[in-house]
Amino acid sequence: MYKDIEAFTAKLRETMEDSLEMINEEDNFTFTGISDTVAKNLTVSLSESIDFEMHGIDVYSQDNICGQFGSATSTDLDIFIVLDTPMYKKFRDAVRNYLSVWLEGMISARSSMDYTHADIHFVTISDGVVDWTESNNPTEMNNAIYTTYKYHQMNTVSVLGDYRDCPVKRLVRPEIGIKALKSIRSLITYFSRTHLKEDLYGVLFDDSLKSRIDTIIQVYDSNGGILSDIDTFNKPNTKDEDILKSIAMMFLQLSQMIEGKEVVYTKEKFIGDDYAIFMPTLLRFETETVNERMQKASLDQLIYDCLEGMLEIIDIDENGYVKIKDDRHIYDIRKEKILSIGEYLCV
Repeated sequence: MYKDIEAFTAKLRETMEDSLEMINEEDNFTFTGISDTVAKNLTVSLSESIDFEMHGIDVYSQDNICGQFGSATSTDLDIFIVLDTPMYKKFRDAVRNYLSVWLEGMISARSSMDYTHADIHFVTISDGVVDWTESNNPTEMNNAIYTTYKYHQMNTVSVLGDYRDCPVKRLVRPEIGIKALKSIRSLITYFSRTHLKEDLYGVLFDDSLKSRIDTIIQVYDSNGGILSDIDTFNKPNTKDEDILKSIAMMFLQLSQMIEGKEVVYTKEKFIGDDYAIFMPTLLRFETETVNERMQKASLDQLIYDCLEGMLEIIDIDENGYVKIKDDRHIYDIRKEKILSIGEYLCV
């Protein structure tokens, strides 16, 4: 099945041993159970000719605790794994390390599938709704999984041609506060190797979302833009095109939330008349092939409009806490974590 099955098996065994050393001994059974269940789930999706019964897999009643989500054309694999309860970071990293090797070996056997790497995200689910995730944004993770699960062959039972049941059962109301905090913080950190660092970076230590927004707007007004004022982000391991794409997705989604529109979770859904100007950026065209100045100017205007819109809907912004009108939760600005407890309301 693999080009070098012995080398892969040895690597997998070594990774298993290393992973088990990372976690508490009493969690070994949980680690093995999760890894085995995920491997069986994805084997059902990726294999068409193996004897599932021989491998101890019931394709009709296999518990589903994982799947792929995100854009259908993404070259990276975004995988979610459902835990019974939130686990400590070393445990999550141990599972992540082991399953990353397993996925690489499984997918390398399928010449029809491109693979760069897998981003594995952990969640917990209650009553069909994501109620915890590593990113501290369960509403976005919930809706991203729910709306994009159907785009991926990895979520099917290959021999039956049907989808495995998605563990996420419904949409929940998006919350602007956490999306704004993460988008604005990410935007600022992208400038850490540019001449705008001194103007922007210190604001990350402010305990006020309004202060962060005001600072960005001041820099924008002084320079006639933010993105338009730089030639490159100078990130050695990340292309400028990838950064611009990430910024476009974040602020297009934030814009939809502010305007009360249905939020889109794939770049393909943004490619239409209303968002045509952003198509080259979202598709990460090389800058030499597009009007870079026009792309950056359009993104600058999008960011500015979002920031102005945010100032109008901030309800509470004091003592390091923020709440946006109509959001259910209050958020810790520095930690980007929910402070109030409550169930997420369905759309």
